[in-house]
Amino acid sequence: MSVSLEEALNGAGYRFDNVDDCIWLLGKRDEFDELCEKAQEYHDKYCEYLDDKETAEDDGDYNYPDFAEWLELKEQ
Repeated sequence: MSVSLEEALNGAGYRFDNVDDCIWLLGKRDEFDELCEKAQEYHDKYCEYLDDKETAEDDGDYNYPDFAEWLELKEQ
């Protein structure tokens, strides 16, 4: 995405020159941290996928599943 977090929040109607909006945002810190953890976990899985895919290709396997399929297989 090429939009900043502040731009996204402003687009949703939140303003940082409004005390109520600032209080709301400060109250979302824990939720934001949880979302960052989820994003990090997903990113880590993607990096693992890329490593696995590279290893498979080095071994001559070019029919490696895409990331969504790989995730499904990992969950089984």
